Amino acid sequence: MEEKENNSFSRYDTVLAFLCLEILALTCFGFAGLTGLTILRAVGFCLSLFFVPFISNGLKLEQFNKRGKILLILIGGLAILLSFSYFWIKMYEGNAFSMIIQNLMILIGFGGFFILGYGIRYLKVVKVKYVMFAFLGGLASVVFVTLIYSLVRYGFFYSLLYRNKVYYFDGVVFSIANEGKYLDGFSFTEVSLSFAKTSSFILASSLLALPLAIKNKDKQEILALSICGGLGLIDLAVVPFRRGLIWLLLVYILGAICYLIRYFSLKNKEKTTKVINIIYYVFIGLVSLMIFLLLIDGVLGFEKGFMHKLPLIGRYFKEGAMLGSIREAISSIIFETDAAEIRRFSFHSFMTFLFGSSILTTYDLKIFEFTILFQNGFIAFALMIAIVFIFLKMGLNKLMKKETSASELSLWFALFGVFMYLSILNSELPFRHLSEIDNIFSPRNGNFVSITRSNTQLLIFFLLGFLCIDLTSPKVVKESKKEEIKENVSKELKEVSINE
Repeated sequence: MEEKENNSFSRYDTVLAFLCLEILALTCFGFAGLTGLTILRAVGFCLSLFFVPFISNGLKLEQFNKRGKILLILIGGLAILLSFSYFWIKMYEGNAFSMIIQNLMILIGFGGFFILGYGIRYLKVVKVKYVMFAFLGGLASVVFVTLIYSLVRYGFFYSLLYRNKVYYFDGVVFSIANEGKYLDGFSFTEVSLSFAKTSSFILASSLLALPLAIKNKDKQEILALSICGGLGLIDLAVVPFRRGLIWLLLVYILGAICYLIRYFSLKNKEKTTKVINIIYYVFIGLVSLMIFLLLIDGVLGFEKGFMHKLPLIGRYFKEGAMLGSIREAISSIIFETDAAEIRRFSFHSFMTFLFGSSILTTYDLKIFEFTILFQNGFIAFALMIAIVFIFLKMGLNKLMKKETSASELSLWFALFGVFMYLSILNSELPFRHLSEIDNIFSPRNGNFVSITRSNTQLLIFFLLGFLCIDLTSPKVVKESKKEEIKENVSKELKEVSINE
């Protein structure tokens, strides 16, 4: 009888794991466009509720430590502000019910995928490599489909062959070299090249874990990383997407530095940790200083600002340049501009600085961190930067552990890759032909695609949940109490399996 109950629970465990990995793969694929993404948010949240018993039972023998509690508060606060910022409330202000439902769906999507990522670690049947297979396999599927279609329509190396070629669509001229094919729902459409190659860049970044897989002689990991990571690299190369390849080279250089850190850590962990900690806090100081200078420059505006006057980097802060647009975006959320174009600071502008712009416009900032600052406010921006630094430290700690597998390392590099990519090549106005994007699966009213409303952000929250480490510590209980807890947990799990 007991063996039958264990088999029943094992089947329940396996089905739940399969559904979670299936949701992950479909989200990576971008199944059914906006409509499918909405369904995946709802299904992901409902599925995450089934993980609550597993998480709560696991926490009976452990508890969240101080760092774990802080991180959960930060991620929860960020999810709320990404969903219900001033910008997104204004987006649906004409219909209060629609505003609540639309933004609530975003919030439950973030929460559901984070719980899925965190909870799947408590399923004994799930190995890290299975999560890697689902994640990379879903991305590789959509990259493979779009790669074949792009080669049929454009051919090899079209960004070089058609560098100065244009075409006309609805009376508007478009450059062939700056666009790529994208699977939106169940139809292909033309988008900006940086938007089209996001998945390819993530796959190519995961290829950094291949040396460790080869060293560990794990054939499954070697095969998965070689095929999926190689496919992403090929998709970038056959265009060729030069900016993406240059940025990928930087990621590979940083990846090589990570392996050096791992090598020295295995030789002398204590000394390596001290050096890394010094570099880490210096890096935090430099980034904080840069953000402070950008905020000050935004407050001063172009006329009184100083960043565009600096040598070497000043040209990037000119009006119309990438960082110049960031200064304009910062200025627009700190000050109100009247009819005479005079900037004024008020309580309303103070609120927009904290909780996002009240102006429904987009600057199409290439650096997604400042897009979040504009759309979701300074508090969300600060929470996100804090989370990035925390996970950077967690990733370095994981890297220096000998037992870290290539599968887990590939997911860390994938998270690092998507962060690096969105930090320089993000695109929120990607679609080229607006007359072709309004369909039943992706009913878009325009060319605006926010990063916080995309499948990429859901994948980030899943990875944040899955890669959380050292958030819990064993509870201090007597041995007799531990045995009692284990017996109670076992009984509860059996009851769940029988009821199912």
